[in-house]
Order: sequence, then structure tokens, then C-alpha cells
Amino acid sequence: MKKKILCYLLCAALLLSLSGCASRRRDPMPGTGIPDTVAAPEWDGYDELLGRISRETDLEKRSLMMHQAEDMLMESGGIIPLFHNNSYYLAKSGVSGVYMTSTGIISFSSIAGNGVAGNQPLRLCVCTEVASLDPISIQTNDISNIVRNTGARLLEMDEDGSVLPGLAESWEVSPDGLTYTFRLRRGLKWSDGSTLDAGDLVYSWQRAAATESGAEPGPMFDVIAGYPDDLAIASLEGGSVFSVKLALPCAYFPSLCTYTAFTPVPEAYVESAPGYRNSAGVIENLSVWANEGGVVSCGAYTVEEWKHNESMKLKKNPYYYAADEVNCETVELMLSPDATAVYGAYCSDSIVVANKCPGDILPTLSDDPEFHNKALLNTSYLIFNVNSELFEGMTTEEACIFRKAIGCAIDRRFIAEAALTSGCSPAATFIPPGMSDGTGRYFCETAGGYQYPMEGGYYPSSADPDLAREMLRSIGFSFGEDGKLTRPVTVEYLYNAAESNNAVAACLQADLAQLGINLVLSAMEWNVFLGERKSGRFESARGSWNADYDDPYGMLIMFTSNSANNDPRLGFR
Repeated sequence: MKKKILCYLLCAALLLSLSGCASRRRDPMPGTGIPDTVAAPEWDGYDELLGRISRETDLEKRSLMMHQAEDMLMESGGIIPLFHNNSYYLAKSGVSGVYMTSTGIISFSSIAGNGVAGNQPLRLCVCTEVASLDPISIQTNDISNIVRNTGARLLEMDEDGSVLPGLAESWEVSPDGLTYTFRLRRGLKWSDGSTLDAGDLVYSWQRAAATESGAEPGPMFDVIAGYPDDLAIASLEGGSVFSVKLALPCAYFPSLCTYTAFTPVPEAYVESAPGYRNSAGVIENLSVWANEGGVVSCGAYTVEEWKHNESMKLKKNPYYYAADEVNCETVELMLSPDATAVYGAYCSDSIVVANKCPGDILPTLSDDPEFHNKALLNTSYLIFNVNSELFEGMTTEEACIFRKAIGCAIDRRFIAEAALTSGCSPAATFIPPGMSDGTGRYFCETAGGYQYPMEGGYYPSSADPDLAREMLRSIGFSFGEDGKLTRPVTVEYLYNAAESNNAVAACLQADLAQLGINLVLSAMEWNVFLGERKSGRFESARGSWNADYDDPYGMLIMFTSNSANNDPRLGFR
């Protein structure tokens, strides 16, 4: 109870602790004291292992190799798992045609309101402001919630996770599992009425995977032969057939094709956008073509108007292949990160679908028929920049132990069950427990004698500050009688400002304060936060990832040295 009170007091006083760390002086932490000591772990072995996993056809062996990769990731301490997320949305009782996929994406292409004429707009809030609607721009559920409904893919995923025809009316797989042949629907068009065919898919997938693009989801295309710059994909039979040759058989490939990054984009529109390429023909601004209203697309809706940080107006796309299933002519999106404002708009009937609600309200909604909650293949985690000056003078082993000690001091159960109140579960592993491993089992149930370092994972569900102190003492730290460091340590924590993130940050701050570690909280607007994290201008930061498909490889490959999603900067020098 004392800890809970402390957590809420910290939340109330949060603004007092929001400050940068650039101006503060830092006392050196225990270690070698040698300035050029390499604290970051060697990462070539991880890269090599992920390469072998991508080529392994023995599914049992592959599963064990993926456990080995997760072991390496957790041993680095660059990623500290905190909780596995649920996701939810509210929909008025008179609203139909809305659902959430197992990857947390909200589909509203067929939304309809009881008693609302088709030409009257329905108002929703399923996202905040985003930087661009380019399917290969920084991947977040906010972007996917829009692109899911303004774009279309070869295949689509339904509410139960089943893969259905999309732009492709049918597909076949060769006996060796290497070649997929997709037959496209007849008469496909872009929202401007121009023809959409297999050639557009060739351009879009090549662009997404290409080295010159440097797109975050690029590595998702590595299952295709010729990745990254010579994908074995082709337009056949006058553009009516799209052929894909894989490097190795990939059981989850159809599921992969449903992901946002595989959405086709209009080549002429992209390449002619001012600022996209410079005078030398080099890509200057990858997503500049899709950061305003009027974007040419191929889904149920087009973005007619975009008032940044305020709203979007979507209009029905008459050229969409399933236009007869689109019931509403106009959809208006409220763009807001403010859960209180969004929930207020929902309660006042200003919007009919909402994906945000104040944390103290959530527990009261569990039995409400308008409340839809879904467990996700998701992990939220604490990121450490392993190349940060924070670890200057430490050896690789010392730095890893320091990070893992912090992981042991965190009360995951309190965060999941008391601070968030949204049905989350404590995360002792990076790979979510509901994820399959390709053998017909859940990854956490892998046979072959594999065992986690601790029961159920890598970290205790409840805080173990005594274990954390023992680990820190082993690398030279000392503690006073109060259980706190004799020489306090200060660490900056970056995160994007939101009610739930504020609560988690306050809990982390309280947990580490018991050790004498001062966690300085720096809350930022979403796009600013992403920029700081991607550039490596941080010591620790918030991280969260929804799986793009039901296989651990897609989450593990995020942390190879060349991945744009490698936020802990493992393997960076």
C-alpha cells in the first residue's frame, strides 16, 4: 500500500522531475575507471545466429535457436521487459463493422452506425497525430490504424487472425514451399482511377526493402530471395499475377503479407513528390509524399483533409475493390493523445469509437458491452542505450550486470495490475507467451530441454531489490544501512507523454529510488521522442512492440546490428 501511495504521489509531482540530463555532472560509476573501456556487448554472434535462424528448415532446431537468441538479448540488458499489453476500444452499441486484429490494428472499413445515413459522417478516435502515412515510415499502431483502412494489401487479416483474400483473389504455393503465385482481382484501381496491377506491388516491395530507403520494416522482406536490393518478385501475365520466390520455406509468409509495410504505394505519385529525391536522384525525404491530405491510395477510404494534431477527414474510395462493403461515405478521425479528452468526447457522443480511456475508468468498463478488450502479441520494455556515456569506464560484463540489476528491482506485477489497470500481464520474457514457434506449440513451451534462467522467464514478476543490490555489489557498488547506494546514480528516462506512460515512469522511478538510483523523467511529444530515441540521444527510454506476425523471428530480428529498430544500439560502434 505504501508503494502504491508513493506511485500516485510521484505521478502527481511528475512535472517537477521532467528535466534533461545534458547539464548535470555525473560521478563515475564503479568499474575499471579506464575511459575507453568497451562497455557495449559484442554483437556479431547475435547477427550470425539470426542469419542461421532465417535459413533453418528444421522447425524444432529453429525454435531452440530462437530461444538462444532471446537469451543473448536478455543477457545484454539492453532490453528489460516490463509487461505484455492488452489493447481495447470502445464502440457505441449502435455501431457495427469495427474489429481489432490480433496484432492490435483496428479495422473500420465496413463501419456502420445504426440509424445513421451513409452520407452522414461517423467520428472516431483510433490514433494520435502521425508524421506520415507512408506504409514504410516509422511503424506504430497509429499509422497502421489509418493505413489499414486507407490502403489494401495482397492478403488481409480478420478478427480471429485468419488470412483472407485482399488485392489477390487467390494464391498458390509451390510444392517446395518457395514460390507464391498471387492472382490479382480484375479491374483494380488507385483512388485517382488509374490502374493498379502487379507492377505496383513490385515497385512498392522493392522500395520497402531497398538499402537506399533504409526503412524500419525493410528487414521483414528478408524472407524473399534477393533481399534487400534484388527481390525475387515479378509481375506476370500483363500485371494480373504477382510472383514471389522465398529464400527458404516460410510458414508465416501469408500472415506477413497482411502487414502495413506490404501495402502498395503509387510510384508516379511517390517519385514526383517535391523533396522526395534530390538533384542527384538520391532519396532525400522518404515519406514526404504522404504527409498531407489528398494521398492517392487503394483502400476503403482516402484522406481528403488532414488538420495536423487535430483531425482527419476520410472519404469513401469509389474504386476500392470492395466498395460495396463500405457503408459510410465519410469518416472523421479525432487525433489526440489525451485519454481524458478522448473519453469525454466518447461519453458526449461526439465520437462513436475510441481507443483511449483514463486509467482510473478502465476497471469500471470490464463488463460494459461497449468495451472490447483483446490480448496482443506485444511487449513493453525499458531500453538502455548500451553505448551511452552512462557506462563509461565499465567493462562489458559490468555494464550488462548493472542493467540487469535494474531489471530485477522493477515490480512488474504492480505496474501491470495496479498502475495500468487495463488487463496487462507482467513480462518476464521479451517474446510474448502467446506467440507460436512454428512447431505447433507456444514458444514458451518449447521442447528439447530448454529452460529459462528463472521460473517463467528472465526476471522476477515482483521486485527483488535484494537480488539487485547483490548484483550491484558484485561490480563494485556499495550500499548504506538504508539499502541505498552510498554514491547515488542518476539515469535519464525518455518517454512519450501519455497517461499510462506517466504511470509506468513513476513506478520505475519509485522502484529505482529504493536502490538510490535517481531516474530523471523526460516526457516528450511523440515525434520528438521518436527522433531522440532513433538518434541515440538517450540513456534509457520507453519501448513497446506489437508483433507483426505470429513468429518470434520478427521480434528478434529487430535487434540485429543493421536493423532500424535496434534502439538499444546493440552492435553499434
